[in-house]
Amino acid sequence: MKRIEVWADMVCTWAHVGRQRLVKAGFGEDVEVVWRPYQLDPTAPGPLDEAPRDQVVPTGEAQKSPSWGAVPQPNTFDAHRVIAIAYERGGPALQGAVVERILR
Repeated sequence: MKRIEVWADMVCTWAHVGRQRLVKAGFGEDVEVVWRPYQLDPTAPGPLDEAPRDQVVPTGEAQKSPSWGAVPQPNTFDAHRVIAIAYERGGPALQGAVVERILR
């Protein structure tokens, strides 16, 4: 069996695009896909509620137009821990399902 190891962060849009392309390629049973942790910003704050907000972009009811400011990114350490546990307990199939859910 062949293995593809994907090193990606769960906040990266391109990780989701790449996963969709792997699924579309349809390797079947001949290839297992294993996700490995990579943090784009290990210094990012923990929960999203603690992330700094963009002072230029209004939030809530006051926001009537598209946001053009920076979007705060949370720390993804815990997401990577859950993905690793999924691999340990259920192999690549369970891990792939968990990654899909997190990316969505």
